[in-house]
Amino acid sequence: MSLIASAIKAQVGQPWRLTESVDCLTFPAAHNTNDNSANKSLTFANGHETNLTIENSGTLRTFDDGTVLWTIALASEQAENMNVFIKNVDLKIGEYIYIYSPQSSDFQEYSVLNKNSGGYIQSFPIDGDSLIVEYQGYTDNIPDFEITAVNCGFMPLNGSKSAGNKANAGEFGSSQSCEVDASCIEGIEEIAQSSCRIVINGKQLGSGVLVANTAHDTVVYVLSAAHCIPNEGFKSASVQLNWEVPLCNKRVSRYGEAIDDVSMVYYSELRDAVLYRLNRDPLAVTHAYLSGWDLTQNPEGPFLIIHHPNGDVRKTTVSMPDAQTAIETYTLDVTANYNSFDEKNHWRIRRWERGATEGGSSGCGLWTKDNKVIGFLTGGQSTCSSPTNDYFWSLKNNWEHEDDVNHVTLKSFLDPENTGTTSIDGEWLNGETYEQHFGIGPKSQIISQYLSDDRGNVAGHNTLNTTYVVQKFSNKGEHTKIDGVYISPTRIQSSHGQKYTMVIYDDDNGRPGKIIAESDYLLQSALKSNELRHYKFGTPVETNGPFYVGVSLYYGTAAVDTLSLSYSLGGEEDNAFFCVNDEWKKYSDLTGIPDINCNMYFGYRGATTSGTNVNKGIQQGTKNIDFEQINNTLNIIAENIQKVRIFNVRGELCLTANTDNGSKAAINISALPTGVYLVDVQSGKGANNTFKILKHNE
Repeated sequence: MSLIASAIKAQVGQPWRLTESVDCLTFPAAHNTNDNSANKSLTFANGHETNLTIENSGTLRTFDDGTVLWTIALASEQAENMNVFIKNVDLKIGEYIYIYSPQSSDFQEYSVLNKNSGGYIQSFPIDGDSLIVEYQGYTDNIPDFEITAVNCGFMPLNGSKSAGNKANAGEFGSSQSCEVDASCIEGIEEIAQSSCRIVINGKQLGSGVLVANTAHDTVVYVLSAAHCIPNEGFKSASVQLNWEVPLCNKRVSRYGEAIDDVSMVYYSELRDAVLYRLNRDPLAVTHAYLSGWDLTQNPEGPFLIIHHPNGDVRKTTVSMPDAQTAIETYTLDVTANYNSFDEKNHWRIRRWERGATEGGSSGCGLWTKDNKVIGFLTGGQSTCSSPTNDYFWSLKNNWEHEDDVNHVTLKSFLDPENTGTTSIDGEWLNGETYEQHFGIGPKSQIISQYLSDDRGNVAGHNTLNTTYVVQKFSNKGEHTKIDGVYISPTRIQSSHGQKYTMVIYDDDNGRPGKIIAESDYLLQSALKSNELRHYKFGTPVETNGPFYVGVSLYYGTAAVDTLSLSYSLGGEEDNAFFCVNDEWKKYSDLTGIPDINCNMYFGYRGATTSGTNVNKGIQQGTKNIDFEQINNTLNIIAENIQKVRIFNVRGELCLTANTDNGSKAAINISALPTGVYLVDVQSGKGANNTFKILKHNE
C-alpha cells in the first residue's frame, strides 16, 4: 500500500506533504477491547510494538545542500485515530519531527523548543486511519530515534459521534444522552478550567484535575486514578486542557492544548491514587486553574464532578441537593493488576440528580459545595438509567500514605512547606482571572433562519448589502486584555475562496468606532458549519470600556458566497450591529424587520482588571500572501510587495528580488541547488510572511 499526500503551500513550521509515494506499514484493524467492568477507565486504542528507525524503514531523501527528509506512513484499516511513541529523541537546532494525517491539515510539531525531559515523543491521537511521521534535518546528524509503538484507535476522540449513539441537543461527542455540558452549570467556571482529559500510553483514557499546592510555586500537578494506567505500567501521558463545549448546548467545540511532557511522581495501586507533574507549563492562553482541595472529615454537599465520559467534551454530574457522603470500601471491581482496593478508602455518592459516569470518567474530581476537591473517581454502577453508587478514592485518607514506588506521600508534593493546612483555595496559574464571553448567552435561543430573507445571509451577498457585522461587549470601563476572538458560522458556501478578517472596534458613543485590532486574512475554507473557530492574536489586545467583536468579508461577484452567522432574538439588550451603506445600525434600527433585539454568536476570551492605562489606536494586521510554487517558479500575490529574499536552512541569504511595490511577483529559482529554503516576503505596512519550499531539479 502507498499513500499519496497532496501538495500544499508549505510555511515555516509545517510538514512537506509531498506528492511522491510514501512507504507504508499496515497494522491490523482496530477493535474494541473494553471489558465493561465497573471501573470508569476507557481503552480507546490497540497497541502494537515496533522498532522503526530511519535505517530500517521509511523513505529517506537527501538534498544537495546537506538537508534530509525522512517519511514513513502508518495505516490501520477503519481506525478512528492513530498515535505513536518515539524514544531516543534528541533534536538539535534546525531539526524537526512532524506527525500528521494525510486526510487532515492538522499536524504536531516537535523541535528543540518543546522536547520532552525524558527524550521521547508521545503524540496525541490524530483522527484518521493513517498517519505520517516525518523528520527534517541534516546529513551530518542522522538521528537514531525509534518508533517503538503504534496505537490504532477504535473509537473517535476528537468530536465525531460514535456509531449507534444518538446525539441529544447540544451533545458534541459520544457520551450518554443524560450527560450535561459543563458550560450549562453556573458557578463552576473556575474549577472547570482545572479539569482535564488524560491519555495514558497512547491507548487508555481517563479524567484528572490540576491542583494547587501550599507553596504557590506554579508547579502544576494533576491528580487522577491509578487504575487508568494499564497493567503493563506507566510509559507516557498526554494531558489535554479545555476540551469542551464553551457555551451550553450550542453544538460547538473548543479544542484544548495537549501537554505530553508528563511525569508520574506518586502511584498507589491499592489506594487507586496517582499524581502526575507537568514538566512544561500550560500556555498562558490556556488559562489553567489549579483547583483547591479539602481534607475535611465531613464534607458538605451538594457534590459535583467534571469529567470526560466516553472521551467526550467535559461534562458535569451533580448530586442530589441534600446529598451526604461517607467513607466506604469499594468492592465492585479490582485494580488494573487484579488486586482488591484497600478497605475504607472511598467516598460514596449514592445518587446523582443530573448526569452519570462512564468509561473515561475515571480520575475526575469530586468537588464540595465550596468548589474544593476531596476525591477522585475509581468506579461504580451509575448509568443514565440508574445514576447510583459511584466511589471516589479519598484525598484525606491518602494524604500521608506512602506510594508503591518511591515511598513518598501526596502531602510532600501538595504541602511541600509542611504547613499542616487541611484546606486551600484554588488559584489561576497565570495570576489573571480567566473570562470567556459570547454575544449569545447560555439561555439564548439561537435562530436557525437567515436574517435578510428566506435565502439571504447575515453577512455576505444579501439584501442589506452588508459585509461588516459585530457584537458589542461592555465591561463598565474596566481594562480588558483580549487573547483571541471566536466566530461560529451556521452556513458556509463559496465558489472562489472567499476571505474574511476578525476585527475588534472601540466604542464611539454606543456604536463601533476605530479598528483597534484586525486578524490576518482568513480563508473561508478554514471554517466549518456549527463549529467554533478561534483566532488567537499574537499579542493580546488591550482596551477600556465597551468594544465590538465582528467579521469583515472580502468577496467577488459570485452570488453563492455565503457566511451565515448564528444569532438570537429575544429579551436581551440589542448588541448586534450591521454596517449598511457605510453606517452602523442595530438590528432594531433596520427597516422591514420585527422590532426586536438581536445578539450575534461572536465571542472573545481574555482577562479583565480594574486598570485604565491602555494605549489605543489602529493595529494593522498582517495580511496573508497567496503563494504558489510551480517547478522552478515562485508565484506570489500580495498588496505592495517590496522585496523577496530566499535563505537556506542555515540562514544564509541565497537570492534577493526587488518587486517595486507591485501586487504580483514571479521568482525564478532554477539557479539554486536542490534543497530546503525559506522564502521571506516583505509587503506593505511592514508585514512579513515566511514560507518554506523544497527546490529539486526536474
